[in-house]
Amino acid sequence: MKYVYVILDNVSGVYTPLFLERNERAAKRQFAMFLANMQYSPSNFDLYVLAAFCEDSTSITDANRLHIINGAALDEPVATPASINEEALKYVP
Repeated sequence: MKYVYVILDNVSGVYTPLFLERNERAAKRQFAMFLANMQYSPSNFDLYVLAAFCEDSTSITDANRLHIINGAALDEPVATPASINEEALKYVP
């Protein structure tokens, strides 16, 4: 089972393309990566789950829009390639 998520830009009222994730934590990670590439305030964006998607039957169920989190409320920093490389260099002799 996967879930259908979307990000809303509250300023423009535009939604991103839909994306699938297996759980809310993975969706929040995708949301954080999206925000890391934005030049706008994270508070301008919200993450929503729209439905459940069964890969076996290709059916969509539980089709209700549910707010997950606003970008300003994300508490986990996202590891970018640059930060990963900086951490890796600490362990190079």
